[in-house]
Amino acid sequence: MSETTHRYGTAIITAGIVKKIVRDKVALRAGIILTIHTQDYKDVPGDAAAGRVTLPIAYPALSRAVSALLLIAWSWGISRT
Repeated sequence: MSETTHRYGTAIITAGIVKKIVRDKVALRAGIILTIHTQDYKDVPGDAAAGRVTLPIAYPALSRAVSALLLIAWSWGISRT
C-alpha cells in the first residue's frame, strides 16, 4: 500500500467520524433547545406571582401541544440517524 493510498483512506475514515460527531452534537443541542422550555411548566404559579409571562402562562394549551409535537418530531428525527 502506498503512502498516498494510506493517507487518503485515513482521511475518509476521519471524515466519517467527524461527520458523526457533528451530527450527534447537532442532535444533542436540538434536543436541549426543543425541550428546555418545558422547565417552565413546574413553576407556573410562581412565575405568575412574579409577573413573568412564560409560554405556559401566555398559551397554556398551545404550549403543551407544541411541546408534545416537538418531542415527537425530535424523537422521530433522532431515530432516523
